Amino acid sequence: MKWLILLLLPLSLFAQWSTPVQVDVITGTIWTSEPLERVKLPASGAPAENTLDEFLVYDFDGGTDESVYATLNIPLTYNTMDSIQFCIDWSVDRLNPVDTTVVWGLEFKQITYGNRFNFGSGTVTELDTITMNGGLANSLRISTLDLSATAIAGSWQAADMLMFRIYRDADNGADTFVPDARVKGFYLRFKQRLGQ
Repeated sequence: MKWLILLLLPLSLFAQWSTPVQVDVITGTIWTSEPLERVKLPASGAPAENTLDEFLVYDFDGGTDESVYATLNIPLTYNTMDSIQFCIDWSVDRLNPVDTTVVWGLEFKQITYGNRFNFGSGTVTELDTITMNGGLANSLRISTLDLSATAIAGSWQAADMLMFRIYRDADNGADTFVPDARVKGFYLRFKQRLGQ
C-alpha cells in the first residue's frame, strides 16, 4: 500500500527531492551537467595555473587574452530538442565593491565521427558573455553561454565531439576588471529525457 501511495504523489514533489538536479515536469526532461574533458593549456597565451584551498584554478589575465582548450563528447542522454548551455564557474581574489565586468569568450566546433579533426577548418562558432563583477573576494560566480541558438547546435547528435577554445576577452573594451579572473571549472548544462 505504501508503494501505491508513493506512485500517486505529484511528480512536482520528486523535483523538490532531486536538488541540485532540476526536473521539468511539463516536458518530462531533467537538467543535468557534464564537465569538460582534457583541458589543455596552449604553449603561449595560457592562464596561470594556481590553487585555492588546494583546488586547481586558472588565473586569466586582465590585460591580454588568455585561452584554454578542451573537448567533450556529447552525452548519449542529451535531448537534442532542448537547451544546451556552456557554463564557467569563476571568482576574483579581492574585494571589489565597484561594479566592473569580465568578458568571457567561447569558440567551438562540432565533429561527427568520420570527419577530420581540424579546429581551424570549417565552422567555428564564437560567442561572448559579459558578467557583472562585484562583492567579496572569492565569491563564486557563473557565466552562461547559450549554445542552443547557434546554427551548429541544431545538428548536434549524441556522441559527437565538441572542441572548445575558452578565453577571457581582456582586450574587449567591455572588460573593465583589471586583475585576474580565477576560473574553477567549465561544464555543459543540458536536458535529458527522464528515464535515460
